[in-house]
Amino acid sequence: MDDFLAALTAVRHRMVLAFAERHRDKGPATDVLIDALAHTGRSGLRRRPKLLWFSYQAHGGNAHPKALSHYRLALIGASLEIFQDAANIHDDIVDRSATRRGHTSLATYLSEHHYAEGWLGDPTHFGMALALLVGDIVLLAGDRTFRYAVEDPIDPEQRAFLTRLHEECNSEAALGYFLDAAGPRFPDMPEPDVLVEQAMGVVRTKSARFRVAMPFAMGAAAAGADREACDAMIKCGLLAGEAFQLRDDQLSTTGSPTLTGKPVGGDLQEGKRTALIGLTLQRLSPADRRTFIRALQRGDAPLAEERVLFLQQVIAQSGALEVLEELIQTKVRQATEAIEATNLDPTGKALLEYATVAISSPHQHI
Repeated sequence: MDDFLAALTAVRHRMVLAFAERHRDKGPATDVLIDALAHTGRSGLRRRPKLLWFSYQAHGGNAHPKALSHYRLALIGASLEIFQDAANIHDDIVDRSATRRGHTSLATYLSEHHYAEGWLGDPTHFGMALALLVGDIVLLAGDRTFRYAVEDPIDPEQRAFLTRLHEECNSEAALGYFLDAAGPRFPDMPEPDVLVEQAMGVVRTKSARFRVAMPFAMGAAAAGADREACDAMIKCGLLAGEAFQLRDDQLSTTGSPTLTGKPVGGDLQEGKRTALIGLTLQRLSPADRRTFIRALQRGDAPLAEERVLFLQQVIAQSGALEVLEELIQTKVRQATEAIEATNLDPTGKALLEYATVAISSPHQHI
């Protein structure tokens, strides 16, 4: 896999910078764009390309006559990673995150650069505005990279299927990010059971399909697997992806910023309506529930850090973390059972089971 990831990194770098390099004659702003593009992706874990590779190998690698070459697979993996880069840029703007996995977020990086150079205007607005536009350019670079991956000569039906997976993956992810950002802005909090159901819908839309199910299915399709095998990967991947996102919700509340990529408590600061919040509300008295909701919905008010600590304590004392852990393990078990039910050989099953357990562990090894 190391050679695949090295090729992917080279492709990603080349494809992201290609647009700006072609327009160097447009003036000093192009230098800012090239610098910004070079800054993107520094904190990426390449999780989706790794899952793509695992599924590709689990389905026979390049043994099938229709299997794509490792270079084409690297292009697909790079397209997934580039889209994730764009999503991270936009997500950091939405969440007002100054860092991601120890690196300065792009909006903050550009704002600091503006201030250091003494440019005109408001540095904060400059950073946010240009980061938004850079995210759009990165997004287009990901689409262009994918088109190169599936250009002639490959089987037309295989190309059509991979293209459909790619489009569904990205469009549903965009919808999921929107739902995740919009939900906390409505003052009326749903009943806890309804909130859990809505949160799981966001988990499936924003994360499970985007981060796991589609890389699994695309890896199978790239290896030449038939539609039934690809559909089986979507089923396995959705379950594994739900476990992954539920773990991410838990880590965003109690874990390390090096794992989540953002400061712990960020979701609480933004009032995100995660499944963990719903599970917590289920276990509170009506009076405590009202107090918890007031604290959650006032994340922008003064003393926000103290409020986050209060929310974390209530979550921990409610027993919701233990219930969430049971739910995660149930999803992992269901995913591994679905993998066992496939027609893959034992080695292929072991690869995918390893990936499923690794992404949903407290350390998220992949």
